[in-house]
Amino acid sequence: MFKHCISTFAVVSVIVSAASFAADSYVSVEMQQLRKDHPRLKTIDRNGRIHKLLAPDLAEGRSPIQTAENFINEWSAGLGVDADQFIERGPFPDRHSVQELMYNRETGQHKFTGVYYMQTADGLPVYRSRLMVLVRNANDFPAVSATTELRNVKGYKVPKRLVASEALALMAAATHLGRGATVTPPELMVFAGTDKEHSEPTAALVFEATVGGNWDIDNYKKFELVVDAQTGEILHEENRILHVDGNVSGMATESSGADVCDPESAAGMPYAKVTLGGSTEYADANGNFTIAGSGTI
Repeated sequence: MFKHCISTFAVVSVIVSAASFAADSYVSVEMQQLRKDHPRLKTIDRNGRIHKLLAPDLAEGRSPIQTAENFINEWSAGLGVDADQFIERGPFPDRHSVQELMYNRETGQHKFTGVYYMQTADGLPVYRSRLMVLVRNANDFPAVSATTELRNVKGYKVPKRLVASEALALMAAATHLGRGATVTPPELMVFAGTDKEHSEPTAALVFEATVGGNWDIDNYKKFELVVDAQTGEILHEENRILHVDGNVSGMATESSGADVCDPESAAGMPYAKVTLGGSTEYADANGNFTIAGSGTI
């Protein structure tokens, strides 16, 4: 489930930058028709591709899940993907795909339901892909927003006889981090780039690799690694250990809409002013800061 975060710093509306890689950068015939069918449609683009759709009537159904399924059937072609490419899977540790949002204490009900999906390619999940359909809990359960992070994987076929080889994962981890590396069970996925850069679809193993622990900070390393499932070549890596003295953050909507329209998540407040006694520092682009002294900030 979503963990509700409470922050006393601020509540802000921000636009979250994320690039989506749909099949075509131009406006497809299907999308042109959808715009005619939904004249109140507004879209937010990233790098020339649709990242968010907003309208009071994107789709309807007899339940939030049915509405989300109807959205996929109606809008997939316009987004340049196949409707049967999606599986129910959320970006949460337990992968749950249905999340109630905006609890109203007076009514005891939630105002919205988020339904989450991942894109697949020839049956494998696509790394860091996402479709979230935001459904209003009202008559006909209208979908009012959809957020997409899609990749161009049309026509991709997974090589035969691939397995999620832990031995290959260990070899790649040892090459990258040195002896003594341990790995989590690898998951077989398709890597087609990230929100910052597109790459040709490749079958990949995704796992976390660790050396040492918090008892030895100087030598402690932990990375998420994406490696070629056939060769063990590292395709992408992310450091899972961050060293900061503090962070200024608040709850922010995931788009430019008001907090009553869009889901919220914790976000760092860039360049916030931080004072401690007579010292003043400014947070970085992620809200992280370092300041000398002790006491109350």
